[in-house]
Amino acid sequence: MKNKLLPLLGVVLGLSIFSTQIGYSQCPNNNTMYGSSSAPTTVGVTVTLSTCLYGGEYRLVTGLVAGSLYAFETCGDSDFDTQITVYDNSSGSFIAYNDDYCGLQSRVQFIATTSSVRVLIDRYYCANQSSCMTLKATRLSGAPAVNPCSS
Repeated sequence: MKNKLLPLLGVVLGLSIFSTQIGYSQCPNNNTMYGSSSAPTTVGVTVTLSTCLYGGEYRLVTGLVAGSLYAFETCGDSDFDTQITVYDNSSGSFIAYNDDYCGLQSRVQFIATTSSVRVLIDRYYCANQSSCMTLKATRLSGAPAVNPCSS
């Protein structure tokens, strides 16, 4: 009996370890919109999109340039433990997620494939929070140069 019980315990333990990891992923696209901002246009310059986003809200960011690398972050503000999830505004498809990049604050990076995104701010774990969080954005690199031979 002991020889059959040991492998079974190993399987149960393994499944419990992996199942806890499944729960720690992006937050659902169910936040309330709080304003909109234009994406930064100058490479390397960080701009503040909002100084008061609550957990459970999102900022609509428009004017992203396809092929450019962008970062959105709450680093430097310590009002609550944040999670950032980014969704395509048109299709609702998931783009990027981060939790605890800089201490309890978050930062996501992604290459834009769409011009408008929803940048969700949530309190860990995907909860609402009624205190202000600052959201900043940076255009880290520009779109690749157009090749006239292939366009």
